[in-house]
Amino acid sequence: ATLLGPYGDRFTLVRNEHRRGGMYNTWNAVTHFCADPESVIITLDADDALIGEHVLERVRAEYADGAEATVGSMLRLDKEAFYLPNFDNPRWWDSNVWQHLRTFRKRLFDAINVEDLKIDGEWIDVATDWAFIVPIIEMASSPRCIADPLYLYEPAEPKTEESRRNRDAVIARILDKPPYAKLM
Repeated sequence: ATLLGPYGDRFTLVRNEHRRGGMYNTWNAVTHFCADPESVIITLDADDALIGEHVLERVRAEYADGAEATVGSMLRLDKEAFYLPNFDNPRWWDSNVWQHLRTFRKRLFDAINVEDLKIDGEWIDVATDWAFIVPIIEMASSPRCIADPLYLYEPAEPKTEESRRNRDAVIARILDKPPYAKLM
C-alpha cells in the first residue's frame, strides 16, 4: 500500500496462499477482478518495464482507432531483435503474436475456453503468453502491431537446453489446440 501512495484505492492486491502460477493468476485477475468486457487489459511481467511516459496514451490511440488487441515491439536486454507479428496465422511457430507489449479487450480473453489455458488439467506454467494471446489474436477482428518500443524485456534467466525443450513442447501443445473463430 505504501508503494501505491495516492493510487492505492485504484489497485487490488491479490495474495494467493500458495503458488498458483502465472496463467492461473492472469485468468483469475481478468475473470474475477475486471467487470467491464470492453476494458483494455495490459500484461506486464514483474521483471520487465514500460518504456517512456506516453505508453498508455500510445496504446489508447490504437483502441480509439478500433483495435481489439495489440502486440508490440520490445526492447530486449539480451539481444537486438524486431519481430513482425503474423496476424493471418497466429498458430505458426514464428507468428510472433506473443511478443510484448500485449494488450486486449477483456471480452476476447473471456471467450477463451478455460481448458485451453491448461494442459492435462493443469494450468500452463511456461509459455503462458502463447496460451492466451494466440486465441485472442485469432478472435480479434482488428489486431494491431505497435512498432514503437514501449516495453523493456529482461529475460529471467538463461535457458538451459532442457528448459528450452520443455518450453517448446508446451508451445507445440498450445498450438495444437483447436483454433478460434473471429468474434463479431
